[in-house]
Amino acid sequence: LMFLRHARTYVTTGPDWVRETVKESVPINFELDRARSMIRNLGPAIARAKRHVAEQEVAVEQLSAQIDQAGKKLGKDREALARLNNDVKSGKDVFHYAGRTWSSNQVKADLVSRFERVKTADQTVNSLRDIHAAREKGLTAAVQKLTAMQSARRDLEAKIENLEARVRLVEVAQATSEFCF
Repeated sequence: LMFLRHARTYVTTGPDWVRETVKESVPINFELDRARSMIRNLGPAIARAKRHVAEQEVAVEQLSAQIDQAGKKLGKDREALARLNNDVKSGKDVFHYAGRTWSSNQVKADLVSRFERVKTADQTVNSLRDIHAAREKGLTAAVQKLTAMQSARRDLEAKIENLEARVRLVEVAQATSEFCF
């Protein structure tokens, strides 16, 4: 009964003790080589992440320019549509545009056609804005990933510095102990 009471603590303490013992038995030089290898492996990944961020930034800028251009064109098309609508409401039977004569029915047909194009252009601009928002979120995520990778690299470099300091301390301690004997 006494054994069963303490068995759980033995079971939970055992793996922790083994893990710590193995960790302490790994030579410092091996840890140094492992950390340096991790830094080398992070280099290309960081370069790819930087390239991805740059590509995303360019794509977002191009999309912004495309949205601005489409928005300006949409504004002009809406103005032309309003002008045609006002002309049709005026009640005239004949209209003169760009040196040509148009009947009221032709202007109405053109008005309907232009209205459909403006609706389509408006939907296109809204879709572009949605895509822009999604790309900005993707850019933010890419920047965060890059920042995390750079932070991990700096942490590994600090770990290497600490391990190298420990190696120097061990070497000094060994030299001192050898000198004493």
